[in-house]
Amino acid sequence: YDVAPDGRVASKWQVGGIDGLAGQSGQSDAPLAWLTQIHPDDVPILESRDQRLRLGIPSTDEFRLLSADGRVRWLRVYSRPERGTSGEVVRVVGAAKEITQDKRWEEALADSESKLQATSRTARVGYWEHFPDDNRTICSPVLWRIWGLRPGRAGPTGKVFLDMIHPDDRPRIAAAYEDPVPNCRHEYRVLRPDGTVRYVFEDLSADFD
Repeated sequence: YDVAPDGRVASKWQVGGIDGLAGQSGQSDAPLAWLTQIHPDDVPILESRDQRLRLGIPSTDEFRLLSADGRVRWLRVYSRPERGTSGEVVRVVGAAKEITQDKRWEEALADSESKLQATSRTARVGYWEHFPDDNRTICSPVLWRIWGLRPGRAGPTGKVFLDMIHPDDRPRIAAAYEDPVPNCRHEYRVLRPDGTVRYVFEDLSADFD
């Protein structure tokens, strides 16, 4: 669409695809008439987008469109402003893609993850992943509770973890981690900071370059 000197949309062009999603004929004389059907909660996203475009900054945004038939459609809109000879924004070009199905998949994945976390808490099953190159460990919240530690962004380093294993079990587990095999299982005791002992069964899978 073209932009008038005062910043208003002066004329529209080639937006029929979005008009169709909105349930409009695409023949409306109002520039970008489909914008009136943006979900009320997403209007701030549109306002922020417009501010960036007026400053000449490209923008990629996602928002919901309330179509004429009552359905909610998700759009991802790519917008790029073009400047005139004096440097002012005179036109905005871009493309829009419907991502409704993508959003449904994201919601389903989030729901599955939530249920998995709930099951994990109930069964006291946790997971961890260790990266030898930088001695970094990522742990699930349940594993922190098994160890009796306060949850954090990263898990304990290899040395801290081994120090928490019962002395009678430590050499065996240390040797297994030092020379891992693709799939193996271990059982060992963890000495928690409060002095209590937890028995842990571990199913270990190692990936190799």
